[in-house]
Amino acid sequence: MKKIFFISIALTIVLYANALDHSGTINTETWYAADNPHIITGNISVSSGAILTIEAGCDIRFNGNYRIIVWGAIHADGTDADHITITSNEAVPDKGDWRNIHFQGSQSGTYLNYCDISYGGSSNNQATILLESNDWHITLNNCVIENSASFGVRENWKASTISNCTVRNCDRDGIYLNEGETNVTGCTIENNTGYGIYYNNAWTPATISNCTISNNGNYAIRTFGELVTNITGTMSISGNNPDAIRVDGNNSYLDSGTWWNHDVPYVVGGNIYVNGGETLTIEEGVTIKFDGDGRIHSYGTLVADGTASEHIIFTSFASSPSPGDWRYIRIDDPDSNSILDYCEIRYAGSQYNNASVQITSASNYVTISNCIIEDGDDHGIRIRWNGTVVDVDNCIIRNHTEDGINLDWAGSVNVDGCTIQDNGGYGIYCIGHEEIATVSNTSLLNNGDYAIRTFADNVKFLESSTTISGNNPDAVWVGQDEIFTGTWHNLDAPFVIGENWISVKDGETWTIEEGTEIRFNGNYILEVFGSIDASGTADNMITFTTNFANTWKYLYFDAADAGTSFEYCNFFYGGRNDGSVYLKDSYNNVSFTNCHFEYSDNSGVY
Repeated sequence: MKKIFFISIALTIVLYANALDHSGTINTETWYAADNPHIITGNISVSSGAILTIEAGCDIRFNGNYRIIVWGAIHADGTDADHITITSNEAVPDKGDWRNIHFQGSQSGTYLNYCDISYGGSSNNQATILLESNDWHITLNNCVIENSASFGVRENWKASTISNCTVRNCDRDGIYLNEGETNVTGCTIENNTGYGIYYNNAWTPATISNCTISNNGNYAIRTFGELVTNITGTMSISGNNPDAIRVDGNNSYLDSGTWWNHDVPYVVGGNIYVNGGETLTIEEGVTIKFDGDGRIHSYGTLVADGTASEHIIFTSFASSPSPGDWRYIRIDDPDSNSILDYCEIRYAGSQYNNASVQITSASNYVTISNCIIEDGDDHGIRIRWNGTVVDVDNCIIRNHTEDGINLDWAGSVNVDGCTIQDNGGYGIYCIGHEEIATVSNTSLLNNGDYAIRTFADNVKFLESSTTISGNNPDAVWVGQDEIFTGTWHNLDAPFVIGENWISVKDGETWTIEEGTEIRFNGNYILEVFGSIDASGTADNMITFTTNFANTWKYLYFDAADAGTSFEYCNFFYGGRNDGSVYLKDSYNNVSFTNCHFEYSDNSGVY
């Protein structure tokens, strides 16, 4: 037994016989693997202008809470077959056994290649690798940085490259970025207590590409709106808490760029503005969730161009989402053509008298197509003060507390192939006379007010392919207006004249399609200075009647143009004054064939 015990002690002495201790100031020198282990027994400072070269295979151990601060350069040149190890000298190592490698004023050409660095980070709010202020570039390549008591890597104002590294099991964020032009590429960042990668502010021009970020205790990445376009390439993100990219900043002002689809949502905690002259492109398949009263507000160009198989989704981050969780998507005087195609927009509308999608003062073409816009706490789409064409095609607009589409001096709007249903207000509401709202192949279903509210001359833009059913009431509300030449199509729902008068302008012809029903909502007048072509059939008569229990006033022809013809028409409950039809200096210009005049308060024809 005594002999065996003696040999064990002898072997221990041999193991440490070649160890080198290091501390203090270092000028240019090389650490060799043949001298392993290299024991750090005090703080080390690499002088400005000096180079510390560390040979492949070196084993470096910190014997206490010490650090290496680098004012010159380190060339730590491990290889795939022969890594450099930098760790604790404790028999049972633990996070925070030593402080860090602090690149404070490092000169050009500083690099760590194939280094395994563990159990550092003892200084709170620092890191195992601390890259700090100066203009020179530092490279970390194929390194493993793990088991830090703080951040794995922290960059402060440093231009750096972190490539093909693994950063794991750190007690704070894997990588913390603060204003430096750092390029993080091909890295694996996993099992850290905080974020995978954390951008500290919007002035951090760092880029992230082709990384795997998994199983971290907070978001995979925390960034700012201005910097989202810097996350590129093939990103693999899974198992984080939550599994998403956090986009912070109260107000982010974006230049041109793309938000790429990384198969996890972006969670937006503030307002996103697109600057005038710039284009924000959102890639197909992207999901954007708003955490609070945020918005996307574009003064430039917004291109959210999804596909039938990969929609773009804008929604709430709330675990139990509800209407009004976030504000809106607003396109405000865009400087080139903006597109929302194959998008799903849900739970917006937090600001009164706005909409889930708002287009304002547009001077360039805007297209909203193949979108689902639903569950908003105001209008679905609101278009205001427009000077251009807006196309709303093949969209579903439903479950809003106000109107499906609200047009406020909106210019020219084409609504085609849409379903507008279950909204609390009108299906489509035209506030001003100037809207040219063409509606075709569209279903307006189960809305809480009229299917459509518009003005008399704009009724001609409602195509017969429009379906109206289950609204309250199931009709089209028509405001007072002059009618120019055009046709009112039979929509299988009545037109309700909701204001004092409408008139057919001198020299113009109003054509009314067979089967059309026109109801007057009070003691109102239809004045004719031009002409009317109302040609019904025996099976499909045109009807003029009241919309409630009392009578309406009359059709008033005042020196009307020649050529007015009523055939197979019903005139019911008119004649509040004189007769249902009043011909003044027009009786030679108006003809009635197979018409019925009934229930008039006075004459049928006066």
